[in-house]
Amino acid sequence: MRQLPDAIQKEYVALLSRAVESLQQEGYEDLHVDGLAGYPDPAPLTVRVLNAPIEPDLTAQRAEQAPLVGFVEVSTDLSIEDTGRRWQWIQAHWLPEHGGSLAVFVHPEDEQRAREIARRWHLDEDVVRPLSS
Repeated sequence: MRQLPDAIQKEYVALLSRAVESLQQEGYEDLHVDGLAGYPDPAPLTVRVLNAPIEPDLTAQRAEQAPLVGFVEVSTDLSIEDTGRRWQWIQAHWLPEHGGSLAVFVHPEDEQRAREIARRWHLDEDVVRPLSS
């Protein structure tokens, strides 16, 4: 699990829990979630172009469908200039080889900022999924 200051860590865990609930309601199973009790951690995804692993916050799969790769971004993550880079690497280099989809989970107040980041990195802004409280 990412090491963050306490208040930010609580926000991250709350968003992560809501992302899991949302995916379960959509019928996703086989969830792997970073540091959330009761779930195995997701495996790092190796992006060949980089020859380096990228660690998603979660992965999920529905029966016989390609996986969903998810990132949970707290407000402070969205202030980092290259936040969208790992989204882009997964979208451009990992998903074409493995199939599946990308989702970026954010607090509703951060939706617009996350969509701007997605556009800046030439991603469909529909990858951004706001999570209600």
